[in-house]
Amino acid sequence: MERSADVAVVGGGPAGAACAARLAQRGFRVVLLTGGGRCLKWQDLLSPAAAAALDRLGFPPADLAMAARPCRGIVDRWIPGPPSYTDFELLRLRHGWVVDRSLFDEILVRFASKCGAQVSPSPFSAQLTNSPHNLNSTVTVHRDGSMDDWTASFVVDATGAAGHLLPPGENRRIRYDRLVAVRVSLSAALDPPDWMHLATSTAGWWYTLSPIDNQIQAVFMTDSDLLPRDQVARRQHFDAEFRVAFPGTKASLVFTEPVVLRDARTTCRRRVWTGRWLPIGDAKVSIDPLTGAGLERAFSSAEVASELVADFLISGSFQGLEANAIASLIDFETQLAELPRRYTIATDHTPGLTGPFWQRRRYSPGPRDSD
Repeated sequence: MERSADVAVVGGGPAGAACAARLAQRGFRVVLLTGGGRCLKWQDLLSPAAAAALDRLGFPPADLAMAARPCRGIVDRWIPGPPSYTDFELLRLRHGWVVDRSLFDEILVRFASKCGAQVSPSPFSAQLTNSPHNLNSTVTVHRDGSMDDWTASFVVDATGAAGHLLPPGENRRIRYDRLVAVRVSLSAALDPPDWMHLATSTAGWWYTLSPIDNQIQAVFMTDSDLLPRDQVARRQHFDAEFRVAFPGTKASLVFTEPVVLRDARTTCRRRVWTGRWLPIGDAKVSIDPLTGAGLERAFSSAEVASELVADFLISGSFQGLEANAIASLIDFETQLAELPRRYTIATDHTPGLTGPFWQRRRYSPGPRDSD
């Protein structure tokens, strides 16, 4: 059975749900295709800028409080000496939040539905059955195992960095490093407990977030090549790295479940727009996802995409989409150019950062590999 909509948004994460909500608020017929991906049982930083984007969306503050707790700022131990403090309430005039991503995503999808978007959940991943290159034709989204196909005038791709919505051969991404994120539990929160703590160690860097429901977590960002293959050796490695990053703390790592690894590579799509298809959020570009920039990028890209898609549906012109694609590529190349300088500064001025991770200089202006 084939159904139709003005816009099909594929992916139920923050970018997809926010984009679907905005377009539905504009009066367009929107279907939000969710499911087919893994549930993110992670805590994430919702920065003041991202929280402001939620306000502009009309997202109820009471709903945010159901999936989050306040984060007052960032304690930065990247540079030797006393830590520096980024006080959100002092500098941004509002606090940030630590969100439970799985619950947060669910609430955002429900909000999109209340705005008028039709939500179509399915455990199966989606693919386009015809090319979005044809500017004079609609696009059909198919999910294996589903009885329903969706035909839309435009498709917004919010399937994340691992999404494969485009036909085979067109999902290529440039990957600039080999970062992975390792999530572990802590025996106690670092002081002060309602701040994000950032610190470096010899093989990467750490984030700790204020706990939600006593789930105190730390995330270690490191090169996949530096992880021991043996599970016992790997845990010993994490313990040693944590002690280097946070010397003197009473907190310790707690391994009560298998260590969770997450692909955290810096990536960008080779194709950032074509015809009736537009990627947003991590489906377009992913850089260091746990700083809060990931959610900021999700909501800002949803705002931009909703305006571009609405303009196309009303005017039939692709000029706005084309101009945005060119600007996006220039902006991304600028961000990549900053990465080597950021980590070279850390190498030059931070004692102890002389291990293999820093000597290899994973962060180089040219692409490391692509697929």
